[in-house]
Amino acid sequence: MTGFFGVGGGSLSVPALVVVLGLPMHLAVGTSLIAVSLNALLGLIGNLRLGTLDWTLSTLFATGGLAGVLAGGKLAGRLPERTLRAAFALMVVCVAMYTFGRSVTALLAAYTGL
Repeated sequence: MTGFFGVGGGSLSVPALVVVLGLPMHLAVGTSLIAVSLNALLGLIGNLRLGTLDWTLSTLFATGGLAGVLAGGKLAGRLPERTLRAAFALMVVCVAMYTFGRSVTALLAAYTGL
């Protein structure tokens, strides 16, 4: 699924792992992160071989990712699974609304010639 949807495939694979396979949320997130990490590692290797790696952007993403992993690790053990599910669902809805808004704005701009 990650290969088909890109790195954002984690947004679909986590609910699928929870609903279809019945995994607890923390295991579904961990499983999804392994798949995303392998995908990112292969992309990094490919860019290193081609010499097209943007070190500044890569460092920013790696730093943000590390901060998220550390913060998420601390919170995951303290928050009930129901709260984690609700927060994840809210995040998915917010990202979907943001993406929809940007797409509609771009389509309107292209249609009206702005």
